Amino acid sequence: MIRNYEIKPKKIKYGGVSYKATLEARWAVFFDSLGIKYEYEPVYDEVETGGRVAFYKPDYYLSELDIFIEIKPSKPCEIENIKAAGWAKHVNEIIILFNLNPPTLDLENGWFFSFPEIKKIPEIMDGYCWCECPKCGHIDIAYEAQITSCGCYDKDYYNNLFFTEDKIFHGMERTPRLLKAYSNAKKYKFDGSKKKAEKLHSQGSLFL
Repeated sequence: MIRNYEIKPKKIKYGGVSYKATLEARWAVFFDSLGIKYEYEPVYDEVETGGRVAFYKPDYYLSELDIFIEIKPSKPCEIENIKAAGWAKHVNEIIILFNLNPPTLDLENGWFFSFPEIKKIPEIMDGYCWCECPKCGHIDIAYEAQITSCGCYDKDYYNNLFFTEDKIFHGMERTPRLLKAYSNAKKYKFDGSKKKAEKLHSQGSLFL
C-alpha cells in the first residue's frame, strides 16, 4: 500500500504570511510561543535524489539554531528521506518534524539529517525532540533531549546519565514552557471564529 505523506494544501493566513497547510502554520505558532526566530520557505535549491536532481524547498529555516525544518504529517517515507539527505549534502543540516505532540519515551518529534564529510554518506538519526535547558532556559531540538548547545551540559554528563538510568529523558523535553507551546499550537484558531488559545507575538511579518 502506498502512503501519501504530502500535506493536503489548505492555505492558512497567520502573522501576515500565507501558509500552504494548517499543520505548517501550527508549527509557526509553536515557534512564536517559544520565541524561536524562523523564516518560512526562504530557500529553493537543487538537491541530488538517487542520481537525479530535484528542486527542494524546506518549510522553515531557524536562524539561531542554523537548521532547516521540513514539516510532514507522519514519519517520512523513503523519497522524503532521500530528498532531505540530498539537502543535507548540498545545503545544510535539516530536520523533518512529524509530531506536534509532547514527546514521550516512545514518541519523538523528528528525524535529523546530516552529511559528514568524513563519512561521505548521509546520516539519519531518529529520536529528536524539542527540549529546554533547566539551567538557562535555552530551547533546542536534540537527540533524546540531550541539549548541549547552550554549554550548561556536555556529552560526558549524558554518558554518565546513560549508565545510571535506562533512558536519558528526564524532564527536559516536557517542561511547562514546552507543554504550553504544544498546547498553543494545537488549539490555535486561525479563522477567528472562536477565541484564540493565547495572544501571541507573531514573527511572520518580519519575513514578508
